[in-house]
Amino acid sequence: IKTAVLTSEQKSILKQAIFLQICDLQKSFYQDKKISERDYNERFQKIDELTEILGIRDTYAYNDL
Repeated sequence: IKTAVLTSEQKSILKQAIFLQICDLQKSFYQDKKISERDYNERFQKIDELTEILGIRDTYAYNDL
């Protein structure tokens, strides 16, 4: 997957999916208190690594969605 070239549409879909995952993760930690801070940080680190590998680090930019 590191060598896969994604179309702009594929990147957009992936960014939206990651954004929804981040929202769910934050809700689970901050609002619902379902996960520990350690779990939250570990999961967020995995998302961060994934965006780096896929070259879509700008996923966190709200205006890009």
